Amino acid sequence: LHPRVRRQRQMCIRDRYAGFLGVATKMQAIGDKAIYLTDSRAEMMIPTDRDVDMYALSNYESDLTGNKYADPAKYYDLIISCNDYLQKIYEFKQAHLYSIDMEHYKGLVASTVRVKAWVYLTMAKIYNEVVWFDDPMHEMKDYSQYPKLNLDQTIVKCVEYLKTGFDGIDGNHTMPWTEWIASDSSLSAGDYTYWDLMTPEYFALAAELALWQGRWQDVIDLILPKMNEAFASCLLYTSPSPRDVEESR
Repeated sequence: LHPRVRRQRQMCIRDRYAGFLGVATKMQAIGDKAIYLTDSRAEMMIPTDRDVDMYALSNYESDLTGNKYADPAKYYDLIISCNDYLQKIYEFKQAHLYSIDMEHYKGLVASTVRVKAWVYLTMAKIYNEVVWFDDPMHEMKDYSQYPKLNLDQTIVKCVEYLKTGFDGIDGNHTMPWTEWIASDSSLSAGDYTYWDLMTPEYFALAAELALWQGRWQDVIDLILPKMNEAFASCLLYTSPSPRDVEESR
């Protein structure tokens, strides 16, 4: 390939990863919002009356019209970003079937699926009603045509969505960020381990959904292996070597 064509292809590939970071950034932006909407009502924080909107949430006021914290727009903004990203990365895959890294593709798709399921579950817990849509946003649409789901219906939809996913890829794949970044950097993979925490892990999200549905055995099957794995890694890290044991005698 001509060097210019090669550089253009590399830039297009990098855009697929950068696009997901845009999704993650929007997810981060609603983190504080979720805390304000939940913790204020759980009395985990007690606001003063100087912040009228926060005080209204804390007092369980029924009319929250115009409340800057109660507006769900940023949640739907994240959902729109997920839908758009899934469509764009699918189009990229179709155009580069022989050069795309399919394991990374699966990881990016699955990560986006989990983010979308998480934000719908979070919204349903807060508002008890969501508008579910999967279409990418290319133009203004009348969203009254899409179904409104209550909390129980949203949980069912999220469980189904984690299984069916997008483009035949379910939510149980991971993107090896540390491997990808360290391969193109002078820094070691350990410098980027926190990148793997950008999205909810499948087992945690699936287990919470199972809890809501009362599927206790499924919760155990999802959580216990991860607990055992973490416990084993702690033992491996803290256990003294045979040589250390011998020297201590």
